[in-house]
Amino acid sequence: MIAGRQFAVLVLVIVLGGAAAFTNLVSTSPQSLRFSQNGAPFYAHSIQHPESGECLSTRELIRHFLN
Repeated sequence: MIAGRQFAVLVLVIVLGGAAAFTNLVSTSPQSLRFSQNGAPFYAHSIQHPESGECLSTRELIRHFLN
């Protein structure tokens, strides 16, 4: 009976610690992990070229307009 409660408390502590670590990682990640050097977000959708219909990444689009 006591061992079951100790195991439940241990599992609860591990789950809460993991959730706290994940929340801390997501909320306080540095800006260098969110955006590239040119300001493009790392997790951005592709963009369709209006004339050719080709899918371009956000990085390609930014590189085109910056150069």
